[in-house]
Amino acid sequence: MTAATAGRRESRREPPGRYPGRVTSPEPEADRDAAVSVRTASRSKTRRKAAPLAKIGMALFAVGLLAVFADMALFAAGSRNLPVWVNLAAMLAPVGLGLGLIGVVRENRAASPALAARRGSAQR
Repeated sequence: MTAATAGRRESRREPPGRYPGRVTSPEPEADRDAAVSVRTASRSKTRRKAAPLAKIGMALFAVGLLAVFADMALFAAGSRNLPVWVNLAAMLAPVGLGLGLIGVVRENRAASPALAARRGSAQR
């Protein structure tokens, strides 16, 4: 390859950051109509509901998070000697997380096909 050929190839290149072809964007009305026409699947009749222990855990976790945010807001506002009940309420977040995880694990183990097969073979 000669220097003249290399120079011609270099001159045909597009500068960095420029796309050589035309790029079109979709119509805004088409996007809006597509979003409206999307339907979600209906809830299955056989779908299990959450275990009671998991629901209790979620509620305790939510209350604990609210207490943590309240505790942080009060501390940021200048309150230094917060009541003990605010700190104890903030401890509900990890307790709720633990209860929720235990509830989900217990629920899934009870519904496990492998466990059902083991129970069926043990009863025979």
